[in-house]
Amino acid sequence: MKTEDQLDQAIAGLRQDIQPRRDLWIDLEQRLPERETASAPKRNRFTAGGRWAAVFAIALVGTLALRLDWLPDPGLAPGSNGVQMAETEGLPPEALIAQQFEAEKARQLSELGEVSDDFGDWRYQMAVWDQAIGQVQQTMNYYPDDPALLNQMEGLYRQQLDYIQLIAVTDTSGY
Repeated sequence: MKTEDQLDQAIAGLRQDIQPRRDLWIDLEQRLPERETASAPKRNRFTAGGRWAAVFAIALVGTLALRLDWLPDPGLAPGSNGVQMAETEGLPPEALIAQQFEAEKARQLSELGEVSDDFGDWRYQMAVWDQAIGQVQQTMNYYPDDPALLNQMEGLYRQQLDYIQLIAVTDTSGY
């Protein structure tokens, strides 16, 4: 085995002016695809999966933005008409939101009949929303009363309720 000094000497002994026997550019140029412009080709910014992820993200942000106008005051209990109920006093806003939406979700699920097979594993989708809501609630431990997080949590609950309503009213038995 050669030492580094021996390798350095061998490298130094190589000829510096070695030229290829023929012009290699001609072969390379023939293999290049035809170009319409002289500028470098533009790379595609998104793969197919990336496009769908971008579409989903835009739709999610749009849905949340539309829902912000319809959000009730998170400091008010459901059905209180502007007056806080005694049993909800002292609860953090995220607990009030969770209480309001969990009650509505339980009501809707209790009224839910047979779900079409076209929805696949709809319970898994519900679990995904529950997990996302749980992550927002965990984040609120670090940023309590953050309005953006409250809106995000309420938006996730609204999406979940809308989904339950969709599967409840969709009847695909006639198809």
